[in-house]
Amino acid sequence: MIKHYHTILSIFFLIILFSTLEVSGNNAELLFKDNISSIERLDLLKSLSDERRQQGSPASIKYELMGLTLAQELENKRYQADFHIRLGASYTIRGDYEMALTELLTSLKLYEELAFPKGIHASKIHMMSLYLHMKDYRKAGELGDHLVATNRS
Repeated sequence: MIKHYHTILSIFFLIILFSTLEVSGNNAELLFKDNISSIERLDLLKSLSDERRQQGSPASIKYELMGLTLAQELENKRYQADFHIRLGASYTIRGDYEMALTELLTSLKLYEELAFPKGIHASKIHMMSLYLHMKDYRKAGELGDHLVATNRS
């Protein structure tokens, strides 16, 4: 019963978010087609969020939240981490550094649990960028030094 409640709540959340999104051609319409798999839907949401972030649109966060919700419903940690890192990048661009750090730390934790080196590295690079935006050059430098040292080994 509770699982069905969460599914219904997730679908309701997705519908509300979708109704407020800026539509990106036919790609956004594909989100609710019956003939695509959940993984294809997640990949499409990643693509749409990346496209919107590059355009500077706040809609990127809405796509990322939709993807994160679906990834959580599917209990897919890899996609959860992928959407957390995207949220971190979007919040950094918007100047919401506290939220950005929370999202990036979450992505880092998930990638470490998955033992996914590329994700770990990407999370740390985004964190370094965040620290530069925050003008915390000491933390950015320490993280940069750590990244260089781990790349050498």
